[in-house]
Amino acid sequence: AGEALKGIVESVSEISKHVSEIAVSSREQSSGLAEINAAVNQLDQVTQQNAAMFEQTTAASHALTREAETLARTMGRFQTGAPARDAAAPVAFTTKSDTAPARSQASAARATAPTATAVVQSPDDDGWDEF
Repeated sequence: AGEALKGIVESVSEISKHVSEIAVSSREQSSGLAEINAAVNQLDQVTQQNAAMFEQTTAASHALTREAETLARTMGRFQTGAPARDAAAPVAFTTKSDTAPARSQASAARATAPTATAVVQSPDDDGWDEF
């Protein structure tokens, strides 16, 4: 009976040793899983930040595209590539206060020479010019 009890004590000691090793391994696994969880959370945050930056970049790109289209439409109103003119030649602009015959003359002048013209102001001119 004593030897049987001795065998039982040895077996219980061995089982206790295995249980202690399992507990240590479980703590290590728990620590490793906590680190993995923290890393996954960081990846999630970075992914969300990247998604937000992508949305901002997309919005900025669309805004830039709209602005470029507006600029292209605005620039389309101007004639470019006209032949160079003599710098000493007078330039004539018309104003809202010009009379109809003067506008006709200015239109005729623009038809023959598509270049910029100087401002023609009358005494009652309010300072606003029409190009």
